[in-house]
Amino acid sequence: MVSYFRTLLLADRFEEAKSLLREWHADAGDDIPAAVERSFNYRFGMIAMLEKDYESAYLRFSSAINSEQDTAYDETDAMILTMTALAADRTGRHEAYGELIVEAERNNHRARLNGVNSPDILYAEATILALKNEPAPALQKLQGAYDQGFREWWLFKVDGRLDSLRQNPDFIAINGMIQRDIAQALSEVRTAQLGAG
Repeated sequence: MVSYFRTLLLADRFEEAKSLLREWHADAGDDIPAAVERSFNYRFGMIAMLEKDYESAYLRFSSAINSEQDTAYDETDAMILTMTALAADRTGRHEAYGELIVEAERNNHRARLNGVNSPDILYAEATILALKNEPAPALQKLQGAYDQGFREWWLFKVDGRLDSLRQNPDFIAINGMIQRDIAQALSEVRTAQLGAG
């Protein structure tokens, strides 16, 4: 179902995506755990960002921030901090933007000290650098994320945190490599299925 939700986002079918989330929310019942409620706010925030309803996005993302102290690195929590920062910037909340960027950097630094080295943290670091308008190191981090296996093209396509990089030739090249790899993987899967049939 999550894959279908992402497909709706990629297709700009935002009303259907919201309807799907409302169905999931209703199915979850009245006693929804805080973590699950945060995940709904995060997804509604993603839709609001894509619809350019930045005020709603800011409110949704703010409600999705995990305030519980946890030393383990969580890529979704890291993403929510920087998505909230982006929405804060686009609604003129510049002080909140700065505070959120500092918190996101602190979280990534702590994760690095704890030995985290993954495509996800490289991608998170790239988004922070892009938000800070530091394109060269941001693109280096994106290349590193790709080299380590990042292939989340749906996110790459819709991620507003990367908007400042989209016209850069290096960004376009990375985007092309991800699409090529996904197309090749799909082709191999189809070939294997035909061979098995």
